[in-house]
This record gives sequence, structure tokens and C-alpha cells, in this order.
Amino acid sequence: MSRIGTGITFTKGGLTGQNVTNISVTGASRPSLSTANLASTVTNPFIGGALMDWGSITMDFNLAPGDGNTILTEAKVVGGTNLVVTLDTAASVTFTVAAFCTDYDAFTVPLEDVVTCSITWKCAGLPVWGP
Repeated sequence: MSRIGTGITFTKGGLTGQNVTNISVTGASRPSLSTANLASTVTNPFIGGALMDWGSITMDFNLAPGDGNTILTEAKVVGGTNLVVTLDTAASVTFTVAAFCTDYDAFTVPLEDVVTCSITWKCAGLPVWGP
């Protein structure tokens, strides 16, 4: 059954879902390594690298008064806790990955609209689907 984007929560250290409006996960990638040599004349042969890059996760927040310090505090943490996104509470469906902050946009103030911020986490390990 498909999901709509409601009822989804996350935790990362002191963050527990403060007004999140969007969670975007980039795809995993593996490098392609050329094995061409001076004798190659027709094609450029490749092999797959052994190490996967599991991408990153960007979260957008409606910035409520008081949430800024909590978000900033977690953004400054170099290592620490896993990022856990719970997609279905009843079935305990989770996406868990070690992650650290690579980008933090403190706030965006559009005219006559909600003040927002965003944070991007680099996946630092193999993601795990639960339960």
C-alpha cells in the first residue's frame, strides 16, 4: 500500500520531528572505474567500485520559535546518534542510518510565508530498514 506524507516522524539526537515539512533522500551510488588501457580501441570498459556512497538526507522545517537552538545544536554534532525515520508507527517500519550534518541553512524568510530552515545529513553507513 502506498503512503502519503503524513504521520511520519524522525529522531536524531535531540531532534524529534520539529515541524518537518519535507524529507528528501538522494539515491545511493557506486563509482564506475574505467579499465581502459593503451590497447583499447573500440569501447571504454568499466567495472563497478566496491564502495557505495549511500547519499544524503535533506529535511526542511517550519522554523518555530525555540526550535532554532535545538536544530543548530544537533547540526554541530560531528558523530553521535543514528538518524531514524519512522514511516509507519503501527508496523514499526523505520529507516535507520548513521549520519552527520553537512549543510545547515539557518533560516529562510519569505514575504508573507512561513519561516523555514533546512539541514542535510550525509549517510555515513549502511542504511537499515526495520523493524
